[in-house]
Amino acid sequence: MVLVRIENLTKKFGKMAAVDEVSLQIRDGEFFTLLGPSGCGKTTLLRCIAGFWKQDTGHVWFNDELIDDIPAHKRGTGMVFQNYAVFPHLNVYDNIAYGLKARKVAKAEIRERVMRALDLVRLSGLNRRMPSQLSGGQQQRIALARALVIEPRVLLMDEPLSNLDAKLRVEMRSDIRKLQNELKITTIYVTHDQEEALTISDRLAVMNAGKVEQIDNPVGIYGNPKSRYVASFIGQTNFIEGNIRSFDKSTSTAVVDTGYAQIQVPIAQSDAERHVVLAVRPEKLKIVEGTWQVLGPNELSGKIESVSFLGSVAEYQIKPTGSTTLLLVRVHEPRPDALRKMGDNVRVHVEREGLLVYAKDVKVN
Repeated sequence: MVLVRIENLTKKFGKMAAVDEVSLQIRDGEFFTLLGPSGCGKTTLLRCIAGFWKQDTGHVWFNDELIDDIPAHKRGTGMVFQNYAVFPHLNVYDNIAYGLKARKVAKAEIRERVMRALDLVRLSGLNRRMPSQLSGGQQQRIALARALVIEPRVLLMDEPLSNLDAKLRVEMRSDIRKLQNELKITTIYVTHDQEEALTISDRLAVMNAGKVEQIDNPVGIYGNPKSRYVASFIGQTNFIEGNIRSFDKSTSTAVVDTGYAQIQVPIAQSDAERHVVLAVRPEKLKIVEGTWQVLGPNELSGKIESVSFLGSVAEYQIKPTGSTTLLLVRVHEPRPDALRKMGDNVRVHVEREGLLVYAKDVKVN
């Protein structure tokens, strides 16, 4: 079991810092994901951990061992790449055995470990097939088995599912997670896919412009994003701008005037007239019954601009009365025969508990 510790790591290309003073700790046996858009530094950080690239400053530790000057092939990591990187001239067995042969492992042990790896990734019986005879998902299983067969201390995965179709991605990520749980191997996984990261991870780090914005478990990242960037990158979020008109210290509640609604929000402290940005997930907005002209607390009126029926959910784009803003409202398990229509006037309730506030000097509860 290995604990991975990154301390103030920076990697520059020219004057640009691809990774900028990143510090984080990955626990023994944890499935940890580096998540962010292209160019955020996640793959650069992974390659520094692997030893493929040397950081400019900072340190990488495996348990109490400083590995900054240890070459990649001696760090005890297994790497799974985005493009499979299987050898087209070798069959499945020889592809998986390649790393063991390079390490001069005895033939009998190679066979035992390769056959065990084939069974782990559900490729038993295909050991004599050539890569060209296999699907993309099966080729990725070869790459995974080849990384696991050397019994690495840390498993590194760089967007391993991005070349697969949507259905196969879901199947493979489930298999990878089950396998990691079974082996209890410390795993660092890189992806730009938010759903994939939330589904597969014990914890994840959201990266932006070479820095880590937030580290948390999936529930914390989705439900309590600490910055507007994280709130906008993870899932879908409505952003509503307004000014705080009053603040009740006894209830830790502010009233925000958006121009088209008065919304009560839970915050710890604030001054009146402060400009804020509210964030609320689409499922925290509810279309409620009743006369849309008569509004209650945390309610607004609006007109439906578009309707999308997606099977298990329906999504409505709603333009609040007196605003050019569009708000996304998501309804779970909608009745197809009760879908509202474009042009309908509706009344929308904003759940107080679903609101987050982003502004300078405003502390979020």
